[in-house]
Order: sequence, then structure tokens, then C-alpha cells
Amino acid sequence: MGAISTDIGRFCKSGSISNRFISEKFMLTHLRKHLFTLIILSIALSSCAVESQPQLVVPTMEEKAPQIPTVTPTLEPPVTMLSICVGEEPTSLFLYGDVSPTAKAIRQAIYDGPVDVLNFNPSPVILTQIPSQANGAVTLLPVDVHPGTEIVDINGNLTYLTPGIVYRPAGCSTPECGEIYPGDGIVKVDQVVVRFELLENLRWSDGIPLTANDSIFSYQVTTDIFSQYPPDILRFTQAYWAIDERQIEWRGVPGYQGIASYADLFFTPLPQHAWGTLTLQELFTSPATAQKPLGWGAYILDEWIAGDHISLSKNPYYFRATENFPYFDHISFRFVADAEDAVTAFQGGECDVVANVNGLVNELSTLQALELAGELRVIFQENLAWEQAAFGISSLDPETANLFQEPRTRQAIAMCIDREAVAASVGYAGSVANSYLPQAHPLNNLGERYAFAPQDAADLLDEIGWMDHDQDAETARQSSGVPGVEDGTSLGFVYRVVGERVPEGGPQGVPREAEIIQESLAQCGVEVTFLAQSAEDLFAPGPEGVVFGRQFEMAQFAWSFGKESLCKLFMSSEIPGIYPDYPKGWGGGNAPGYSIFSKLD
Repeated sequence: MGAISTDIGRFCKSGSISNRFISEKFMLTHLRKHLFTLIILSIALSSCAVESQPQLVVPTMEEKAPQIPTVTPTLEPPVTMLSICVGEEPTSLFLYGDVSPTAKAIRQAIYDGPVDVLNFNPSPVILTQIPSQANGAVTLLPVDVHPGTEIVDINGNLTYLTPGIVYRPAGCSTPECGEIYPGDGIVKVDQVVVRFELLENLRWSDGIPLTANDSIFSYQVTTDIFSQYPPDILRFTQAYWAIDERQIEWRGVPGYQGIASYADLFFTPLPQHAWGTLTLQELFTSPATAQKPLGWGAYILDEWIAGDHISLSKNPYYFRATENFPYFDHISFRFVADAEDAVTAFQGGECDVVANVNGLVNELSTLQALELAGELRVIFQENLAWEQAAFGISSLDPETANLFQEPRTRQAIAMCIDREAVAASVGYAGSVANSYLPQAHPLNNLGERYAFAPQDAADLLDEIGWMDHDQDAETARQSSGVPGVEDGTSLGFVYRVVGERVPEGGPQGVPREAEIIQESLAQCGVEVTFLAQSAEDLFAPGPEGVVFGRQFEMAQFAWSFGKESLCKLFMSSEIPGIYPDYPKGWGGGNAPGYSIFSKLD
């Protein structure tokens, strides 16, 4: 359950701006300015001619009039510039430094790709293709795995080949064909091999060729940065090496097949020729890397005035320059204090696009009025996060009654919540989420949808054994034969929220959307008590933490959409708990404890 947050991503002058920064109206505005300059210049020249009139000689019939050459004026193409107002100044432009939206936007102008994602599909920018089994760039190679060496077991866990490990032998792709390692000998296991190929004639903005070794250098830098807590892309990588100047090969740990996107296995190149001698600390702090990084993209950074703006100009070595890209000669990112400052700057002609400014939704009425007047276009962007009210399905808190182990109880609770009202409570920033996938994702419609139906929910609760003995919806129902719940237990629970969120007019520390959930559930005879806690306490690691220590009945928190599939948040192997009963220990992400293998599920 939850609501995907949708905010105003940006607004721009009326017209169309593509991902290559093309704005028709902005172009016309600047053409008009240059034509006006030419008109003023012609008037000035005419007035000078009046002040010193030459003697006119009228030729006689016998004389030939002097030949006056026709001069065709050559006009230089107008210099085009795009000004973008942003709500935050990046702290660094180093690839593995600042990851704010503004830093990422500026880096896209400098790097361009290396892979773009359009409608959730990867599209190559500096690669010849996205690897796949269909085009032959992805293969499964049976390899020997020796005792004591790394392997990925049948549950997707990185481990070592030791007695009792269940693994997939070569040619096995389902759990049914898994085998138990007896403790001796070499086994054959499939290894995923992915090959990437760079485009020809790629160059860094200093003119030096970009090669496969630059991607290998980036991989080495990433390995050094995340040496203590490596992400999955590093944990499951056995080898990443250059075949030649343009080809790179990635090899996974034998047995690893949980790859969401092969494109994610490519490491964004870094200029080894310029940065190869820098220490890890220098890579983060050197002006050459953090303030003026080399790239291969459409633009190079010219100037960074702290607190004011960053300006960029065309990269003469851009690999798409022959296609007349980029359109604009210059781009300026101007830093504004807040949404009001952004709107003022836009109306004053100081910026053509406004993006990544917090609070723009609060200026929506002003923006929509300007849009109706044809002065701008508002673009709504789906926020890459979803907020949920999560069930504590198998809580480890001994004080709780584990009310939600029965799936039908959870379904009834879902039908009791008016999620449309929850989404409406945050205005334009909210919409109903029916899965953990973004609304525009092609697989978003595959899940079950639970419409607000309090009467159907009440009937289902009766069927389960949650009885309304006093026929008073204002009091909590009592259990009578509910699977896994002692008879006489009240259908009431503690709903935990982050305590810092104090909305106007609401109970201390309780967001308005949580209040709506409480009011909705009361109609079904479900009693909700709020408990506001700090984010540090709520999301601390297990076993002490509330959420990831599985010490809650229901909690409200958010997940962001990233490159990795959120499907794993609902996998049994991701349930936090004591190792080895729980494969990820307290590092699992499935805090609610959902499992398709549950006896009650």
C-alpha cells in the first residue's frame, strides 16, 4: 500500500525542449534580438551618411556609369544559450561524489550516457548495442568451481563451495534441479559472460581517445571506494577486463544469474590518462575532478562561480558534432534560493527552464496561470519514490499478537483504506501506487488491486473470524477462530511514523496521510494507535532497529526506485534475522517478513 509521490519536475518557456536542449521559442527569441541589433546598426550608418554628403556626379550619355559591386552581407549564426535555474548547487561533479539531481543533470551535459533509459528500456549512447543473449553479447559459460572458492548458491547468496551448499549445476535454471555439494571434487556451474563494445572515435574533451581501459579504471576506482561495503554490482563481479581498445568483458561469480539489466554492468569511463596517478582522496577533492571534470559529452565546463552559476560550452570533440549536436552553444545552470526565487527569475527572463527546485508545487497556481497565458509549460515528473504502510507480518516483538500472518486479514485491511484520499492529501504530489513499480512501467499492471470497499472488507473480516460482537464500528473487532491469533484478541495495532514530520493542523508527529488511514480503518472496526519516532530509531539496523529488526506491527516509510529491482524486497531470502536461519542476516531488505513459503500464505 502507498502513494507514489509526483511533483513538478520543471517548467520551461512555452515550446518544446528535447533531451538535447532544443527550445524553439528560445531560439526565435534570440534571433529576434540579433535582427533588432542589425536594424539599429543600419539606422546608425544612415545617419552618418547624412552628416557628410558627397558630391553627386550624374553621368552624361557618353559616359559609362561606374560599376557598383553588389555586396552580399555574411551574417554569423547567432550564439544560442540555454539558461537553467536549479534549486541547489552541487558540492562536486566527480562521478562518484555528489549524487543530487542537479549534479546528475550537469554530468549528463559533460558525459552523455553512457546508457540512456527511455520508458524503462536502456538505449546505448557510447556503446554499439545493449548486450543480450539475442545479439550474442551475453553467454552462459560452464566453468569449474573448486572447493572453497566463491559461488552463488541456489538462493542467490554469495558464499563458498563447502559441504552442504545447494547450488545450480551447469544447465540448471530452476530450484528443482539444484544439487547439494557433498564436500569434495570440482563442480561445473554456469557463469554469465557479458561483452560491451564502445563506439569508434570517442574522445575526451581534451582530445585524447577514450578507450576500454578508461572503463576498467572506473571499475578499479569504484572497487576502492566501496571496498568495505560493496554494492551487488561489485560483490557478484568476478572479472572486468579490456579485450582490446574498444571491447570490455564482464564475468559474474559462477552461479550468479540475478541480473536485472546487463547495461548496469558497464562502468562509466573515467579519464585514466589524466587521473590515473591521483589518490582516492584526490579524486574526490581535486579541482580537476570535482570542479572541472573531463568528459566525452556535448559540453565542457567553462566557469563555476560558487553560489551563482555554472556555465558550459560546446565540446569540440563531441562524437555527435557532425550531426549538429548540441543545439545550444552555451548552457548556464543558475542557482536559486527557493521556488519563489525561481519563478521570479523566470518571469524576469533570467532562466528558460526551472528544474529540481523544492516547493514548486506550492507555486502551482501561479505557474498554471502563466501556462494558460502561454508564457510557460509545466512538466510533471513522477517522483522516483513510493511510500508504503507496511505490515509487520512476522514481527519479532514479543509484545505483539502477529495479527497479519493471515493473508486475508491483510487483504481486508487494504480494502479498508481509502488510498485515493491518502494520495489527494498531498495534492499534486501524490498518486495511488498499486505495486512497487512506477506507474509508467510496462509491468505495473500485473499486481492485485485493492479498491476502497469497506463493506466488502467488513464481510471478509467476519469470514476470517474478526467479529464485531457489539455491532459498533467504533470499537475494535475481536478474534474468534482467526488462524494464528488467540481468541479474544482485539484487532488493533500500533502504527509507527517518522516523528520529525509535523503537518499543519495534525496530531504532533503524525502525517495527514496516516490520519486518513486511521479514519478509514475505524469504519471497519480496526483500532489504530500512532507512535512517532525519529528516523534514526525507526530505521536503525537490526536486531535493535524497529523496522529492520522486525519489531513493528505497521510502519510508514518510503523506498526509492533505483537501478536495482525492488522485487528483492519481497523475497524470502531478504527477510532480516539471525544468520544462518536468515541468509542475509540483519542486512536483508524484506522488513515486513513477507514470504510465499509461509505456512499461512
